[in-house]
Amino acid sequence: MTLRCLFTWLIAADNHDRGGRGPAHHGVTRHGWRSLLRVRERRASLASFASGDVLRTRTLLYHLVGVPMPVTATQSLYRTSDALGQPAIGVVSVLRSPVGDGRKAVSHQSAYDSLSPEDAPSRAIAGDVRLGGAIPHVESLLLVPLLLTGYDVVIADTEGQSADFAVGPEYGAITLDAIRAAIASPGTGITPTPDSG
Repeated sequence: MTLRCLFTWLIAADNHDRGGRGPAHHGVTRHGWRSLLRVRERRASLASFASGDVLRTRTLLYHLVGVPMPVTATQSLYRTSDALGQPAIGVVSVLRSPVGDGRKAVSHQSAYDSLSPEDAPSRAIAGDVRLGGAIPHVESLLLVPLLLTGYDVVIADTEGQSADFAVGPEYGAITLDAIRAAIASPGTGITPTPDSG
């Protein structure tokens, strides 16, 4: 189901990029086999990307309990690996400091523990309000001092696309690849330095 949400996001973005032509969803019964084959082709093509390669980026306002705040967030889909080392898609959100210059960043791993991918930090940052997704909103109390002292904050959906619980190797790969993606994406404003990467 989570892969479906991520690929729906990709396909919807493609649809937007093509001026509204093409399907926005990829369900077999609703839009036919052609859309499903495109999703399978995209999944197979993930292997052609290196870990941390950015696949798609969007910019939005950071939301706190569904209310937009005056902080820019850049969210990126990137190539990572699952617990078995298979290519997977990860989501990273970069909160831009309103007083920073892009030379300082910190990676924050949210303490969310959920079996639902809908409770991931990226969803809360984008404005979703769910009881299961409350942890990222509470953690914002920890992030405000960082943002106000000039640090950009990199937040990965560490449980991955299927909300894998307590899978350390996958969390590690997702976190490191998220940092690579945040540095590589020009939309984040993070300036690579010799000691980053």
